[in-house]
Amino acid sequence: MTGLAVGGYAFDKLRFLENPALHLLAALLSLLLMASALVAWPIRAARRRNAPDSGPSRLGSAARWTAGAGAALALASTGGIVLVLATSRLASTVPPPCTC
Repeated sequence: MTGLAVGGYAFDKLRFLENPALHLLAALLSLLLMASALVAWPIRAARRRNAPDSGPSRLGSAARWTAGAGAALALASTGGIVLVLATSRLASTVPPPCTC
């Protein structure tokens, strides 16, 4: 069975890559990766501060700051999207069937 129609609604069988559970898993793994970067980044900076100075390059320092800022912005953006979707009426209701 690949499709079903009930009243004004039509349903199709989803392929594996269209499965919402797979999308949720990918989103959670991405969030975990970004959050781990935000946790590990200050820890690594503290270790570098206590280690003997080998003279880190300015480019390496700029890359670390850019990566940390990017991870923070991506995490904040994802949190904002989740907040909007959680409070949006559109995301939590099913539209009425078409009476065409």
